[in-house]
Amino acid sequence: QDLVRKVPILYFWYAEMEISISTSRNNSDSAHRAIYILSCLGSNIKYSSFGGPISRPLVLRARQGFKEQIRSLRSAFASGCLKEESVALICCASLFESMTSGYSSGLEVIEEACPFSESHTLEFEELWMYYIKLLQKNLNQLSLSRVWPSILKGVQTYPYNPKSYASMLTLSCLYSVPNNLRLTLDKCSQSSTGTLP
Repeated sequence: QDLVRKVPILYFWYAEMEISISTSRNNSDSAHRAIYILSCLGSNIKYSSFGGPISRPLVLRARQGFKEQIRSLRSAFASGCLKEESVALICCASLFESMTSGYSSGLEVIEEACPFSESHTLEFEELWMYYIKLLQKNLNQLSLSRVWPSILKGVQTYPYNPKSYASMLTLSCLYSVPNNLRLTLDKCSQSSTGTLP
């Protein structure tokens, strides 16, 4: 029973491993395997060895399945009780969308699923870190107005997380907004008792 609950974590690790192989060796089969394993999780079907091209109906079923599974977590979001396997499920859905529909769709999965501004648990922070990772991967293709509010919200919600500040600095260097950065860091250092700002 405990292992069944952890399935999203295992699928997420496996998909990420396949993606890293795909990236490092320029191997499209690994990318297809990653989509396949995520499709199995989304469609709620038993995983069997990857055997070739992924059918369009399976991708559509997986997309719908992920939406329904995330919808069933709404009460956990509202109460701030998000489990590690729920985080993995949302990351899987986001990764699946990124690979099948583009990075913007992957970001939207997380943005729609989670009220970061109200959530301070480790699980929500873990999800935030995954979101930041996706943002940083695609910064060159995103507008400042699309990214800056999310980064700022993260810095305010997780003031002790260095990844939030790192992404804010990266973004500021990329878009040359030193005044915004100075003002934000001033506010952060005034409102936070930590040494990080």
